[in-house]
Parts: sequence; C-alpha cells; structure tokens
Amino acid sequence: METFDFFPLKLPHCALLHRWLQEQHVRAFWDDGHRTLDQVKAHYFEPRSVDQFLILHQKISIGYIQSCLINEKHELAKF
Repeated sequence: METFDFFPLKLPHCALLHRWLQEQHVRAFWDDGHRTLDQVKAHYFEPRSVDQFLILHQKISIGYIQSCLINEKHELAKF
C-alpha cells in the first residue's frame, strides 16, 4: 500500500520550494518561478492565511500543497 505524508512547510524547505518553482512543468500551472530565493522566502514563509505542506512519499519530498477555508465570495468558490 502506498503511503503519503503531509509535513508542515518550514523555512529549511525554502531552497527546495524555490527549485521546484523553477521547473517548467510547475511554472505551467503555478508561475512563481520568476521569484528569487529571497522573494520565495518572503512570500511563502511570512504569516499567511493558508496552511502549507510538503507532500512526502516514502519519506521523499515530492510536492507542495496548501489549503485554506473559503466562502462563497472567495474568487476560487466559482470552481
């Protein structure tokens, strides 16, 4: 059985997240790849209204996910 874990995103993960954001297949859907390492740190590691996690498969970091509560007025509620 495959297992996945979700680990809260922490400052030591900044370089990994920055590297992922540079990947072409990530930029196609999540265009933060123009950000410098310092900009990624400022954006993703300052207090935010979303919960952020690394996705781990067999203890290997394979992705990033975030979650937040939305209401019917939120721009994403139409989806």
